Amino acid sequence: MTTEIGAGQHSISATLPTRKRRRPRTVREFMDDPAAWGALVAVMADAGDLALDSTALAHRMRPLLDQPPSAIAPELTPDPRFAPPGLRERIESVVNAATEEPR
Repeated sequence: MTTEIGAGQHSISATLPTRKRRRPRTVREFMDDPAAWGALVAVMADAGDLALDSTALAHRMRPLLDQPPSAIAPELTPDPRFAPPGLRERIESVVNAATEEPR
């Protein structure tokens, strides 16, 4: 399309379609979601695992990169008896919030 424009001031505005957030299908994609990853790091810090920062947590997730995000909670709490009360449920809540179908 060609448009001829004469002298004077001109402005153009357009509305760009918003991109729907894609649900992470793998741990790798979960880690690429800044909101989801930040929430998981916050849950771990809140649980008292201050030595487990974002980098250390990412290193711990390396073996799971191609697994579904549901593998995160069992990896971080292999034996819930030795984890802080409710930690596995909080991790699962973060994972579920990131992977559920947008409404």
